[in-house]
Amino acid sequence: MVFHKAQINRIRAEYEQLKQRDDRLLDTYLDQGITKDVYDKKHQEYHDRLQCLNIELEEHTRADYDYQTTVATVLSVARRAKVIFESSEIHEKRAFINFLVQNPVVSGRELTFSLKKPFDSVLILADAQTKTTSISADRSSWLRGWGSNPRPRD
Repeated sequence: MVFHKAQINRIRAEYEQLKQRDDRLLDTYLDQGITKDVYDKKHQEYHDRLQCLNIELEEHTRADYDYQTTVATVLSVARRAKVIFESSEIHEKRAFINFLVQNPVVSGRELTFSLKKPFDSVLILADAQTKTTSISADRSSWLRGWGSNPRPRD
């Protein structure tokens, strides 16, 4: 976020500086301090750079919007993961687990896995913020008393 703001500030500062130079260039031309050819050439140079800065500013603005949208989506999915999982059909549950989990390994009766990015970061941040064992990175507390592959018993 700091980098993004610094880039926006840099672009805006350079844009304002070029606009001021272009205004002074016009004043110099009107005062007959330079020829029309020199004015046209330098004005076009400033105009081209201003267009590049506008494009760069749009890209940063779009990237910021995309970043914020992605973060909001990830946090929304993370907050609602239990509800999403419980309200899903079996094939949707598998897809959801595949969306969240990578490298699942069953060793005996123990399931170990890691979360895919960026959900792993959400877990780390949540764990650091809450400082509780209810959300634990070791995951052993997640399945306490519940098998990793629960099936209805006949």
